[in-house]
Amino acid sequence: HSNTFVAGAGFTFFKNGKTTSRIEANVVNAHNVDVGCGRDDLQNCLGFGSLELMIDGVKHVFGGDYKTNDGLIRITAFNTFYQCSRKWYDFDVRPNTSLRTGRSLADEEPVFDLISGLKNTMIDQEECQKWINDRQAYSDLFMQPGRYSTVIIKTADIALHLEYKQESESCNAHTI
Repeated sequence: HSNTFVAGAGFTFFKNGKTTSRIEANVVNAHNVDVGCGRDDLQNCLGFGSLELMIDGVKHVFGGDYKTNDGLIRITAFNTFYQCSRKWYDFDVRPNTSLRTGRSLADEEPVFDLISGLKNTMIDQEECQKWINDRQAYSDLFMQPGRYSTVIIKTADIALHLEYKQESESCNAHTI
């Protein structure tokens, strides 16, 4: 058991040696959990107010399907719950293939296809599929409250899957 946690993750993307985009996922206040969304009627901010995204210098505190200024990187962020969070140690070694497949984000899949594609990594696939179906039926994925958040950063070459967890049961801690 460790008292160490990650309070942020940042990514800088380059093309021809020049920075094209910067994306950060940060804990708002590393010393406090349950920061809150700022208003009682808003409960759907990321990580219940404890997580923020910076995309090309613009702060985002609510879930959504975002793109970088150049349109080449997709960032999908939403609150979830334990059963839909990512299992630890589920890494899958993929065979060597070329990263340059000619794909582009213009061919991007709908948000629910993207999320359903994560099912194999989720703690409880069956329970989570019910939740995904409900979110799709009610069109409220980005309106969900929660202390767990998922952030997916996707380019034509790579996909990064970040999970944020806020724990206040045994200790006040954040983990990205």
